[in-house]
Amino acid sequence: MISLSVVMTRAYSMRRPGRAETVAVLPDSLPQERQRSGLLCAAAGRLDALRQPLTHNRLCDLASQFCAGMADVDSETRSGFYTVRSISLPVYRRLLRDQHSHSVCLQQALLHLLAWKSYSPWARQQAQRLLWQGGVLGDKGEFALMTLDDELRERQIEWPGLWSLLAVTGFLAKFPAGPIFAD
Repeated sequence: MISLSVVMTRAYSMRRPGRAETVAVLPDSLPQERQRSGLLCAAAGRLDALRQPLTHNRLCDLASQFCAGMADVDSETRSGFYTVRSISLPVYRRLLRDQHSHSVCLQQALLHLLAWKSYSPWARQQAQRLLWQGGVLGDKGEFALMTLDDELRERQIEWPGLWSLLAVTGFLAKFPAGPIFAD
């Protein structure tokens, strides 16, 4: 088993003139959530070393660049940063701006992820229906979300990839947005 620090070190290595190129790799057995976490930590370390501000756009841009340099990174890991930036993080930030609690922001962001990125058409349809009713902000919205969770469990529909995206959303929400395009 390769430790997360080894993954981060490998992802952190950059090409330098006069040196042999270090090929960054992630082990195949590393789950998506650890790949994403490792890449974000490596990006944060690199930005800190360069004395650049840590913003969620810079973190995602650099993590995506690391992905591009690694042949064995899962395509879901690569697309996850875009998914968070385009779906769940805007929802979270808007609700936080409107002074909703952290848990409400995460629940509504999760509903959006489920509505647009679930592998199950039935789950997507149910989440979209719940969003049309206001999501967790609607009348009895939190109860409706818990009911949906129970129905998903009964149908044996799992969403582990979405939980990982939600964790990345919560992590990135702690940083300012920063410039949209990397310098």
